[in-house]
Amino acid sequence: MRSKTDRTPSGTSAHVTPGTDLVSKVPARHCFESLSTSFADRITSMTGSRSCVLLFARSPRDEGRAKHIARSNRLFELIRRRMAIAASGAGADLVETVSDRSMQGGHLLLQRGATFADRLQNALTDVRSMGYERVLAVPVDVPQITAADLVAAFEHLDVHDHVLGPSVDGGVYLIGSRIDEESLTAGISWNTSEVFEQLRARAPSAAIMRTLRDLDVGDDLSPLLEDCLSDAGVARILRQLISAPILREFLRKPAKLAGFIPHRSGRDPPSATS
Repeated sequence: MRSKTDRTPSGTSAHVTPGTDLVSKVPARHCFESLSTSFADRITSMTGSRSCVLLFARSPRDEGRAKHIARSNRLFELIRRRMAIAASGAGADLVETVSDRSMQGGHLLLQRGATFADRLQNALTDVRSMGYERVLAVPVDVPQITAADLVAAFEHLDVHDHVLGPSVDGGVYLIGSRIDEESLTAGISWNTSEVFEQLRARAPSAAIMRTLRDLDVGDDLSPLLEDCLSDAGVARILRQLISAPILREFLRKPAKLAGFIPHRSGRDPPSATS
C-alpha cells in the first residue's frame, strides 16, 4: 500500500497511510512533541471524550513470539478488538501505543524510549498533549478486562487522583490518573514483583481495582483458563494453546515486554478497595 505526504495543522510534514486517522499522521520523529492545541482539539473532537484508554501493544504475532507461546496471535487479536469495544462502552477513546509502524487501527502512537519506563512516560505525555484528562494505561495480555472495569476505574478517578489494578504476580494491569503521572511512575522497579507495592506507596490514596491474572509465559495458560471458564471465546483459544505441541523450555521463558508484568511473586494478591 502506498502512502502520501500530508500537512498537519501544526505545519509539520507527515507521512500518511490511507485509511488511518489524525494520530497516525504524526511522523515518528515527532510523536506529538510538537502538537499544537488546535491539533489536539481536532483529534479529541472525533468523539468529544476527554477520557482515554491507553493500550500498550505489539502486533499479535510479535506478542506471541515475545512470550514464546506459539499460535497465540488469535488471543491477542481478540483482546485488542475487545479493548476497543470496552473503551467505547466506557465512553472513552482507545489510543494504542505500538512498536510496529505497520499495525493498523484507529488512534495509534509509536512507542519511543529505550526502557519501559521511558515508553510509558512518553506515551502518557503524548495523550495528555492530545487533550485527554483522565487516562487508563493497560497492557494487551489481560483478557478479563471488561467495559465494567474501565467504567469503575474512570468513576474512581472522579474522587481519586490515581487508580491501580493489581496483577496476581505483584505487577499491575492498570494504571489510571487524572493528574500528571510522572511523580507516580518515575523510579519504579518495573519487571519485578514490587511494582504494585511501589506504586501504592507512591499513591497511598489510590483506588484499588480487583486483582486479575495476566499472560506472561506459557505456564500462565492453565491458571488463566481457570479464571476465564465463563468466557467461551477466550477459554476456547486457551484450551487450544494448552493442547498445542509447544516445547516446554519456551513456555518458561519470561516475556520481554514489560513493565506491567513482573517476575513471579509468592505473595497473596491485594484486596480491592474503593
